[in-house]
Amino acid sequence: PNVGLKQVEDIIGQVQEEQQIASGEEVSLDMNTTPLFVFDSVEASVKYSQYVEKQYKDMESWRKAQGLRIPPDVQYTREYLPTF
Repeated sequence: PNVGLKQVEDIIGQVQEEQQIASGEEVSLDMNTTPLFVFDSVEASVKYSQYVEKQYKDMESWRKAQGLRIPPDVQYTREYLPTF
């Protein structure tokens, strides 16, 4: 669960190197590294995905409630609405 993009890149590089050695190819350590902005984007996406999902659910609930009408005979008293 606590694996970073850098660690994934390192593992991919190791696997590629092992595959090149096993196939008899010349080992190329010329792996393109991920630009820093990608790390930031991935980190932000992972960090805030739950918040964004919650916001989508809240907005959907709000949209559904838009058509609801408060009945005209609602009693706005502490007896019926104790949190007022």
